[in-house]
Amino acid sequence: MIRNVRPSVRLDVVYCLLLATLLGQTGGGATVVRGGSSPGASYLESAWDPALYIDINEISPGMRAYCLTCYDGTDVEQFDLDVVSVMRNYAPGHDAILVKGTDERFLHTGPVAGCSGSPVFVEGRMAGALAFAWPLSTDPLYGVTPIREMLGIGTRHAAGSSASGRHVVSSDSLPWDFREPIDLSRFADASAWTRRCASLAPTFGHRTLVPLMVSGIGAQAVAGMQDSLTPLGLEAVAYGGRAPLNTAGRLTPGGTLVVPLVRGDIELAAFGTVTEVRGNKVFGFGHYFMGLGAVDFPMATGYVHTVVSNLQQSFKLASTLAVVGALRFDEPTGIVGHLGETARTLPLLLTVRHINSVESRHFQCQVAYHKLLTPLLLKATIEGAVQSLGGFPPEHTVLYEGAIRLQGGRHLRFANVSTNNGLREFLGEGLGSIMLLMNNPFGEVLIEEVELSVEVVAQTRVARISSLSVSDLTVRPGETIRVGVVVESYQARKEAHTFEVTVPKDLADGEYELTVCGPYDYAQHLRRVASHRMLALNLPSLVDALEYVLSLRRDRLFCLFELPANGVTVERTELPDLPATKSLVLQSTKRTVRIVPYVPWLETQKAIRAIVSNKHGARIVVKK
Repeated sequence: MIRNVRPSVRLDVVYCLLLATLLGQTGGGATVVRGGSSPGASYLESAWDPALYIDINEISPGMRAYCLTCYDGTDVEQFDLDVVSVMRNYAPGHDAILVKGTDERFLHTGPVAGCSGSPVFVEGRMAGALAFAWPLSTDPLYGVTPIREMLGIGTRHAAGSSASGRHVVSSDSLPWDFREPIDLSRFADASAWTRRCASLAPTFGHRTLVPLMVSGIGAQAVAGMQDSLTPLGLEAVAYGGRAPLNTAGRLTPGGTLVVPLVRGDIELAAFGTVTEVRGNKVFGFGHYFMGLGAVDFPMATGYVHTVVSNLQQSFKLASTLAVVGALRFDEPTGIVGHLGETARTLPLLLTVRHINSVESRHFQCQVAYHKLLTPLLLKATIEGAVQSLGGFPPEHTVLYEGAIRLQGGRHLRFANVSTNNGLREFLGEGLGSIMLLMNNPFGEVLIEEVELSVEVVAQTRVARISSLSVSDLTVRPGETIRVGVVVESYQARKEAHTFEVTVPKDLADGEYELTVCGPYDYAQHLRRVASHRMLALNLPSLVDALEYVLSLRRDRLFCLFELPANGVTVERTELPDLPATKSLVLQSTKRTVRIVPYVPWLETQKAIRAIVSNKHGARIVVKK
């Protein structure tokens, strides 16, 4: 993965702003010894060996150099380079070495995505790693991150600190407010998550999309995943399969370094090159992967099938071999992983049934565990799996169900139907719930497994209420109102439904609203009169609120008869029939807890095949 750089007379200003933002948001950044002590200075002193490493101050234009990288299989080869220049303050506090490849293969391919991290040697000592290039460059011109800057990766983090992908974050840093009722329809559009996740990794220089090798689904499905990956700075590349059997690889300088974000029946993996190995620490890439700081991702060996020459950006076509450790730090000047350690992953069991397939297709995957990245990876994987079977016809319905298993034995289960909306509503409910659980401000929630089932059928279930009839618009307390409803489907097929509403015997005289509606208007009704049921005040109530929201079905017809406000709701607790004097005292503006009037209603719902998009109502007069 080569980070492309487009020169500009404004780059110094841009770099200052972007790097300052990066360091402020991620707490990452390599330690550079530049005239004074720094958090990683003591480590650098012990790690620096002048017999192994050459300092940038010892390098000058015209010196001969070479790099180690893999162009085929798992064999590390040497490629000759010339030092073109030394760029001081290439980015604030960071220098770079400019080199040009002279090997015939380098001249043929130009800069290659996947060579990032390839160690560069000058006078037999390691100088740094290939890290960035210029788009559409006809020459194999690379920028090299000095090895001194890479050796400081991770030294700014406290020893033993947990990965940022697993800790609980403040709701103030997220694009939603936990003080408001949960509305999973907001998560049907993942742009808020992707913008937040992308904001954690401002560009270090000019950043182009990082190739992400995808296997297990077809090329058309891979292209369909791109909308989910672009905000993360990733570009999906179909590569068609696994490495040859009985192939072994190891993480050694110049060897292929893999970050498998999804592995199993579907695989999404980012590829680069190992720069250095010190004990169980593996350094690579020479630039950030996603700029997330402390992370907990799998780290694996890889196999290079070939190098694909491309006019815009050549790249290595590669496969994952074996997971051998865990990636721990993702900072501006590179990544660091630890051999022999295990990263937490989320098991995904996905079943897809499609109109183009006689049998269901089952996918089992392990997804990297990160508070913001995991839902986005799930989204890309699910969309890719469905697209691989044919996508969506113009008129379609999606039937789905799922189970989110939490540590401690509690599960979130849901089942619903959506029409002519693709996976939008399904992803909003399933992945929106996962996003809220992983990013809640109350405490850590560990998700042990996600099991999902999706079925795509070629029919629409859109319908509307065409007429409403009421037996009597003026009634006495205790009497029953008979309501007739005609629902007209998309194909003009009509179905009649009836409801009975019994007016409470103690209901005061007055006018009351009777409404028959579909699921979307019903959801609006709940947010108006029962939003407290969707509030999360702590971990148990978060799960309760999600269970309530997930239980609301779309294939339902609702008949509602709203009653006068009676009592109050204190946070999530309903206190009906509370005397008016006590209600007034509780609703004092001086109280800090959330207290609103309690509004009861009579409700009857019926299961139907259609999804009703409108509502009809009648004004009922109650008179003794």
